[in-house]
Amino acid sequence: MTATSSDLQQAWELVSAIEPIAEVATGRIAEVHVVIARATTAQTAMTMLTSAERAEADAAMVTVLGRAAAIAIAADDPVADDWLARAERTSRDDKLRERFTAGRRTPDRYRALVHGRYLMARGREREALALWKDLAQEQPRDAIGRAAIDERNGPRPLKGTPTLGRLNGFGAGFYGERDARPDGTYVTTHCISALFIPVLPLGAYRVARAGGNGYHILTREALSPFAKTARIAMAAAVVLGISGAAIASYVRDPDRLARGRFDDALELAQGGDPEAALHSLDTELGGEDLGRVGDDRATQAGAAIVRLTAGYLPRPFTRAELDQATRVVSRYLAL
Repeated sequence: MTATSSDLQQAWELVSAIEPIAEVATGRIAEVHVVIARATTAQTAMTMLTSAERAEADAAMVTVLGRAAAIAIAADDPVADDWLARAERTSRDDKLRERFTAGRRTPDRYRALVHGRYLMARGREREALALWKDLAQEQPRDAIGRAAIDERNGPRPLKGTPTLGRLNGFGAGFYGERDARPDGTYVTTHCISALFIPVLPLGAYRVARAGGNGYHILTREALSPFAKTARIAMAAAVVLGISGAAIASYVRDPDRLARGRFDDALELAQGGDPEAALHSLDTELGGEDLGRVGDDRATQAGAAIVRLTAGYLPRPFTRAELDQATRVVSRYLAL
């Protein structure tokens, strides 16, 4: 390892370990100054590099300067603009130069872009994606906004190996190929399958074929727009199915329907036709719904029947109406 690569490696290890947020300690930014100065001195002293080695060293220095600048921005250190300017001059990548230029104009946006990378590297993916989403929505057409979109759609660290295996066509597997590279790797979609048909996309991975039906899984990738739409559609179908079943169960609930019929009969007994009310109440009390409505409704229905039947007795009551009175008492006893 050359002195240059060793110094750059030490510089990278330091700057990549510091979170670029406002709580950066004064002592930490002082350490960053030291390692940047040491790496710069060592790189300048190396004059025997081939063109390829020089390009590699310059690219590494640009990476370190870009990360160090984000830390300096978080610490409100004015050296941030100098480091971004150096990275802009040194870089041979047009996109990177545009980002450094944009970072000098809007340093807080640049710091947030780099902060997302720090979060992603430490498994805080949700926070990183949210940060990049905000940057992309604020100014989607500037260099930092475009970089945030690229980061959201870019590769992500693995969180374990996806489950692969199907029995009689049911299980999970890889389906499809996209974004193939000359090195033989490509992106495939991990799906739950039924009868070997993919039904629910779970994620996407960049893979390389191994022997037989095996894979070398390299990184996680963003789902394709089609897969995202399919996953949303499947989730919506499940929600609609559950909601539909719940609504149908409510509509057909026999207890609810029985209570409704009893309530209608009781309402009719309050001021409707007495004969119709008596018929309705007799039907409800004599049917299978009596056990579904509760004691309170049944008691109200029985009382209404006695009241309506008693209404047929003349006032004043005479011996001639004794048979009618007997029928009222019989009905009461039956209830």
